[in-house]
Amino acid sequence: MMSQPITAEPAIRRADILLLGRGGMGEVHLATRAPAGRRVRLVVVKRPHDVLRKDPRLMTMFEREVAIALLLSHPNLVRGLESGVEEGVPFLAMEYVAGTSLYNLGRRAGLWHGLALHVHLRILADACAGLHHLHELRDGEGRPLGLVHRDVSPQNIVVSHSGRVKVCDYGLTRAEVECHSLVSGRITYMAPEVLGGHSFDRRADVYAMGALLWQAATGRRLFAGNTETKAFATLTGVGAPSVLSVDPSVPAELSAIIERALSLDVAKRTPSMEVLRLELEAFLAHTVPTSTRDVRACMRRLFSSDRRRTNRAIVGKLRALGALAPRVVTNVVQTAPPIALAPKDMPTQSQTATQSHTATPTPAPMLTPKSAQRGEARASYAIAIAALVLAAALTLFAHPPAVPLPASAQSPAAALIKLAACNAPDCR
Repeated sequence: MMSQPITAEPAIRRADILLLGRGGMGEVHLATRAPAGRRVRLVVVKRPHDVLRKDPRLMTMFEREVAIALLLSHPNLVRGLESGVEEGVPFLAMEYVAGTSLYNLGRRAGLWHGLALHVHLRILADACAGLHHLHELRDGEGRPLGLVHRDVSPQNIVVSHSGRVKVCDYGLTRAEVECHSLVSGRITYMAPEVLGGHSFDRRADVYAMGALLWQAATGRRLFAGNTETKAFATLTGVGAPSVLSVDPSVPAELSAIIERALSLDVAKRTPSMEVLRLELEAFLAHTVPTSTRDVRACMRRLFSSDRRRTNRAIVGKLRALGALAPRVVTNVVQTAPPIALAPKDMPTQSQTATQSHTATPTPAPMLTPKSAQRGEARASYAIAIAALVLAAALTLFAHPPAVPLPASAQSPAAALIKLAACNAPDCR
């Protein structure tokens, strides 16, 4: 049986500010969240489409995402803050990360070749830390949940303006399974055992990270624009092309790390995200030592103007909302995650409904003119410090188009070797 749910505060005033993304599963908005008596803060709110709420299977997936997000607590994972029902529409409020996705960062930098390899590896190593935490989650009795993200991709790795890295979007996350018939996710980063409908575990995410490392080292998308080729290659045992066959300048040590992560034989594949992270850390330590500071410098160089523009837009929205009383959100529930269920048995919609607990809402008082002014000032102050935004960044539902690379672009591995020689770890 599940542990008792943790109910959120009964009166939480919230108002949408910007639409961040819209896709096949739902919409994501940037919103304000103002618990009674506390400072206004920004959150990201995800809601499923109306038509999807009539599908029990899809709603079960959404409930599972909510339960997992609320369980997470790691600096490299986007945390869930609360869930509930507003005007009959279920929602998940998540931690707001002011920055952009790795996918957008790569495009802005010139599709990987413009993103320094040591910075790229720093981002992926940090993402490995977050995914390892997800894989290691246990229930209240210490039993492993066996969670697998299943959608590790550039779109689901967020880089903040401060240089912090977080993995997001747990819509496809589920427990390890012995077999399955439904293939979901981006095929470019899908492990062969998942693509073939066989049993899989955390090493499926390791394969996906290996595909991201392959792209970082070569400056190219793996199986770009041809998912059928990828499916045929993996299912027939061909696998990804060797890194050195694509770019001989890639250091042999890095090439070996990537090829172990991309092994078609699961038994020979890198066993965990923690092992992969330690290998990347060791490689960076004796080539170009890289930290969050380098990632922050890269973000500042590429996105400073976007950051200022979005900041102005959000502050303007908040000022416009200052004269309005945000809606009172009722039925706010911070649902306990499926911590007492066996790893292979995630909760169904009916189980979640019967085991959840709804807080009795207390109406929030309307703001007086003076308190409204103070709320506006606090909101503007919070925005100015936070240094914003995701907007086009959180393309949680987007799928990347195939974009050809310039033939004359310099190899990222060659750039790393040159940079290591002069020992100048910056983002050029």
